[in-house]
Amino acid sequence: MRTNMQKKAACPYHLKATVPCGRIYGTFADIISRAEDLYVPSAPPMSPLTKSYFTCWAFFDACAGPANETIGTTILETGAAFGMHPELLRLIRLMQDSRMGFYIHRGREGNVSILEDLVTSAVYRAVVPAGYRGGKNENWYVRLLPPPFQEGTEHVVFTTPYIVVHPDFADWLAYFRRTLPATAGFDDYERHMKYGPTREYWNDYIFEAYVNHQADAIYLAGLPDIPESRPHSKISEAKGWKAPAFLRQN
Repeated sequence: MRTNMQKKAACPYHLKATVPCGRIYGTFADIISRAEDLYVPSAPPMSPLTKSYFTCWAFFDACAGPANETIGTTILETGAAFGMHPELLRLIRLMQDSRMGFYIHRGREGNVSILEDLVTSAVYRAVVPAGYRGGKNENWYVRLLPPPFQEGTEHVVFTTPYIVVHPDFADWLAYFRRTLPATAGFDDYERHMKYGPTREYWNDYIFEAYVNHQADAIYLAGLPDIPESRPHSKISEAKGWKAPAFLRQN
């Protein structure tokens, strides 16, 4: 697999081609308004969907229309047409091309965290503005941005880190083998991580997988395709969630 996003993954959600362009912007407002009502993005304990996570999803991942538009792609197109500064357009493009992903924390070098993409094995040196230092071999679910300056070498963990405390990496790799077809390539993986099978897929995962938090990190447990593994899925809330032994001890 390639280790960097080389082209835009196609958005799987489309309005009918007959929808006038002007209505697409109203569609964005409807999508985001519904999601705000459902998830109440802020910070734990009110909601595990942080404002940084939700804003990135709303601007750069929530797509609609026959042209796979997001608010980000709309800004890029209109900004270029009306003379927006090229450097600002470049930064918006970095945000638009980004997506959440799972990374193995491989340790630190000073203030820099070493993160390895769970699926592609690409390794990144990253700064964490939220301040979370982390521990070796943690599973981080974060939006990792390329160096914001062209001469830079460190990536940026843009969101407050979500730390997946359970299950282990082998179960996550099994999840991707179940979810993606055997013939899947890099673009299929990128599309799954950016858009999910449904528009709210990853939002629902965070919302239902929340187990705890501290000021600079949020802890999750469970897999997206196994409701019983997530503490706040409908099944778990109806029948009770069986926490892993190490969580019960803590």
